[in-house]
Amino acid sequence: MQIDRFQDDLNKLIEWSEKWQMLFNFGKCKCLYTGHGNEDAQYTMGDTVLNTTLKEKDLG
Repeated sequence: MQIDRFQDDLNKLIEWSEKWQMLFNFGKCKCLYTGHGNEDAQYTMGDTVLNTTLKEKDLG
């Protein structure tokens, strides 16, 4: 399932960041939904459930 693959990727990112001592600030991380059928999914980084958003302001 695609939701499980995304969560696995997040877990691998956390492992990488811990190995290289470049930790994420989980409170500033957000989950941006794209596509269809995944709006109800909840993703976590560590023990923190990511805030969800359907749009973000483009700074570029």
